[in-house]
Amino acid sequence: MLRSFDYAARHLLADHPDAEELRPRAVEWAELNRASFLAGYSAGGGHLRAEDAVLLRALELDKAAYEVVYESRNRPAWLPIPMAAFQLDR
Repeated sequence: MLRSFDYAARHLLADHPDAEELRPRAVEWAELNRASFLAGYSAGGGHLRAEDAVLLRALELDKAAYEVVYESRNRPAWLPIPMAAFQLDR
């Protein structure tokens, strides 16, 4: 689910002429939805501890690596979406 927020936020940027200008809003939208989802997960009984953040990040990067291969083979224009998961300033 968390990776889906990145896709929802960024897929229209792939061929958009104003992608660089719109990217901060897309990132903000994805981050807000990610935080809301994780808060709801925790409130609903999911147990997320601070030390789980490393494991969660590793699982997300594993999924993003799979997506890089998929997009490179099927939708090269969407390749920047999963590649953004590997940026350090995320």
